[in-house]
Amino acid sequence: NAKFTATEKLTVLFAAVAFYLVAVVLLIVVLVFVSMAICDVLSRYMPMYYVYLLLAAFYIVSLLIVYALRKVLFLNPIARFFSKLMLNPPKDNNEKL
Repeated sequence: NAKFTATEKLTVLFAAVAFYLVAVVLLIVVLVFVSMAICDVLSRYMPMYYVYLLLAAFYIVSLLIVYALRKVLFLNPIARFFSKLMLNPPKDNNEKL
């Protein structure tokens, strides 16, 4: 029974990691295309080097905000997921975690 429980928990863990990895890659692709569109629109109103500097400043500020909120955005949800996964035994064989 312990082997089945460990296998089930590892399967859920690896599925979650794979899902979030694919989601992050797709989000990066979307951000690249949105950034190109923003640069194209803003280049009509200001010089291109200002557009690039403005976009770089936006991403730096976004990075600083994510860094400041890293516990709330990353650490706490990951800890909650692991504790739910490892500490709560399944009630029956058909339960989804």
